Amino acid sequence: MPKILLISFFSSSNIGDNAIAEILKKELSAFADVSVMDISGRKPAPSSTEKGSVDKGIRFAPKCRLYELKNILSLRKWNRFSYSKKLISQSDLILLAGGNMIMDLERFSYYSYLCQRYVKQARSLGKKVAFAFVGVGRIRTWVQRLRWRRVLEVANLVSVRDALARQLLMEGIGCQRDILVWKDPVFLLEPRAPQTPGQAVGINIYLGAAVNPEQRAALKEAYLYWIRELSREHDVVLYTTEHIDEAGLDEVFDAVEDKSLVSRSCPQNLEELLCLYQGLSIAIATRMHAFIIASTQGIPTLMLSWDKKIDGVARDVGMDSQVYGIRHVAGQQQEILEAARSLMARREEYSARAEAACRNIRQAFREYIQTLKELTEEA
Repeated sequence: MPKILLISFFSSSNIGDNAIAEILKKELSAFADVSVMDISGRKPAPSSTEKGSVDKGIRFAPKCRLYELKNILSLRKWNRFSYSKKLISQSDLILLAGGNMIMDLERFSYYSYLCQRYVKQARSLGKKVAFAFVGVGRIRTWVQRLRWRRVLEVANLVSVRDALARQLLMEGIGCQRDILVWKDPVFLLEPRAPQTPGQAVGINIYLGAAVNPEQRAALKEAYLYWIRELSREHDVVLYTTEHIDEAGLDEVFDAVEDKSLVSRSCPQNLEELLCLYQGLSIAIATRMHAFIIASTQGIPTLMLSWDKKIDGVARDVGMDSQVYGIRHVAGQQQEILEAARSLMARREEYSARAEAACRNIRQAFREYIQTLKELTEEA
């Protein structure tokens, strides 16, 4: 049986990133012996691979914006990449997959440096390398752009999660190669039929989506407006899908004047999030995977977009009419509220449309996996 080393966000505190990693591991295991490594180059947290839960004590691969100089310097330590080299030497295909992997939010590189090292190790050992289902984020410097271009151009296969991401790679960093567009693996999640139709409204809180204090204040005010208006008729659940968003959730919840029909929830893993979604009639999401996972469950969902990756993913699956940019949220509070009420009234129509979109993605996913299988067999 061929051997694949899956490098992904196994130790992330983001439920969406963990879901991608676990889904890919399961799908690849159908035809290959799969070993896994966190993007940081270390063993995944045991809880993330065994139970799919978030381990708040693990910070092997924190968000780029939280990196300190010591994290960057640690990459230069002698023998820092001995573990990754060992796993790479034992594998036929090195698959770097999932999450916003192609990005460097800080001027001191992290992801581009890591991926460059893994690719160099693989190529020196004659191994095949593929990037698949990856997102593209902000890249700060020309050095980082050059590094990413060189890394991607020597890979045997590159696929990104949406057409806008492909455009960013081709035009933004000048990547001259074929780049495929493969839909996000989280769309593979099967819907769970609730015992009784959900009646609550879910609002996914992510104040970190704002890029400046003024936008943050406008986003917070919009959350409070929807909470106030929707809680007149429904129970409202404020929730997160990422550990670092919990402080913002508490800030919004504390500012709610009437909490009689408002509650807060911080799911720690995919299972808990799916259980939460079973009680919802609609969701207003700010995290991309909060939107995707809700869509797989047939829940009418509006998305507050703060990044091109969200626009690209929603457009590629035909859900762009449900996306609103947070830069304009101050002037669209009423419009978004009415859109939410309209979706609730047309829940069955929306659910059927979302189910059809997910069914098409599942069909395409078989082709993606077949391509990876063929690449592995050629190794």
